[in-house]
Amino acid sequence: KHLSNGSKRDLYVMIAQGPEFVGVAPTSWDMWGFTETLRFVAHDPTWYDGDTTTVSHAPTTTSGLVFPITFPITFGSGVISSSETIDYQGTWAAFPTITITGPVSGPQIENVTTGELLAFGYNVVAGEQVTIDLQAKTAVNNSGANLIGYLTEASDLATWHLEPEPGASGGNNQISFAGYNADSNTRFGLSWQDRYVGI
Repeated sequence: KHLSNGSKRDLYVMIAQGPEFVGVAPTSWDMWGFTETLRFVAHDPTWYDGDTTTVSHAPTTTSGLVFPITFPITFGSGVISSSETIDYQGTWAAFPTITITGPVSGPQIENVTTGELLAFGYNVVAGEQVTIDLQAKTAVNNSGANLIGYLTEASDLATWHLEPEPGASGGNNQISFAGYNADSNTRFGLSWQDRYVGI
C-alpha cells in the first residue's frame, strides 16, 4: 500500500484460494490471460513499514569492573557493557532481528524498557556472526548451526520485542549489550520494520 505522503505499508499474507486457471478470458485477446479471483489471509494482521531500519553498535571494552555490577561477576579483559536508545515509531510491537559479531563470550542483549533479556552461554569467536530472528524465534550462526540451546533459562526469546508508545515513552527503547573477551571487531546490530495496527 503506497500512501499519499510517500510512505509504504506491507501486510504479510498467504494465498487462501486460487488461482485455479479456469477464470473468464479477458475482453481483449491475450494468449496467456485469464480473469480470476484470488483470496488471501493475514494470520498476523498488522501492517509493516515498507523500509527496514538497521542500527549497528560497536561497544567499547574495558578490563575493569563495570557499574552497576550484576552477578555473577565476570573478571577478565575485553568486558563490554553499553547501551543504545532505539527510537521506535510503530504503534504495535516489533520483533527485530539481532546480530552479534564476534569475538564476544556470554553475550547478553536486554531491552531495559521492557525488562526482556536474551543471554547466551556461548562464545562467539572472531569472524563468527550470530543471527537471532525474533519473528521466527530462531538463533543460528553464519555456518547454519542452531544456537537455541545456548540461550539461558532467563532468556525471553518468545516475547523480546521493541515496545511502542505508551509502553515506551516516546517510543524510546533502551537496549543494553554486555559480554566479555570482546575487542574492537565486536558488533551488535538490530534491524526491524515498524509495525502498525492500521495503515
